[in-house]
Amino acid sequence: MSGPKTSQLEIERMIRAQLEALRDAVSAVSVPVVEVHISSILAREEFRHTSLLAPVAAGSIMGFGLNSYRLGVYALLTGAEK
Repeated sequence: MSGPKTSQLEIERMIRAQLEALRDAVSAVSVPVVEVHISSILAREEFRHTSLLAPVAAGSIMGFGLNSYRLGVYALLTGAEK
């Protein structure tokens, strides 16, 4: 038997709260951070289209599959600045 079903709005709120906490943590450090997504956030649900990390990240990489991680590391190693 399962518990009450979580609504889409509740899921979106939980995701947003987690992203706000992550944004606050990134804001608190002085090292550069690159936001990386395996898939394009623009091709996903509407609520994901606005990045909460972009304003505090050195840059964003998305949509290149697992190569997104490689590109993110490359950006950090070649001079991404906070």
